Amino acid sequence: MIKNKKAVIRIIEAIIAVLILLGVVLALISRQSVKADVSGNIYKIEHQILNEVSANNALRTAVLTSDNKTVECFIQSRLEKFSLDFNISVCNPWEFCLCNAPINKEIFTDDAIISTNITEWNFNPKKIVFCAWSGKLTDRNCV
Repeated sequence: MIKNKKAVIRIIEAIIAVLILLGVVLALISRQSVKADVSGNIYKIEHQILNEVSANNALRTAVLTSDNKTVECFIQSRLEKFSLDFNISVCNPWEFCLCNAPINKEIFTDDAIISTNITEWNFNPKKIVFCAWSGKLTDRNCV
């Protein structure tokens, strides 16, 4: 009878150990899913801002003429309510744009191709790359 009690106790100990491990794994998984939700929201914000840039003729012209200050001021006005900092880079569509971003942060990037209107003769599209990361928004001296 004592041998049976020892076996039952070992089985119960094994079950408790498995339950503890499952609890730890579930806790880790739930933390990762919250982080994924934040990144999804940041990508939505970036995509919405780039859509606004591509739909606004003045901002499109600023991108095409490499007037980054105008575009940065517009983006800064959109990001003021979020705890995000950003940088943009404008280059030719076939080039790789470098975004000056901190190396110790999680960087979220999105890009868009901006071109002239169909009625214009000078077709010289540009790619704008928008990099964002969590942090205090840098003041860009926009008026």
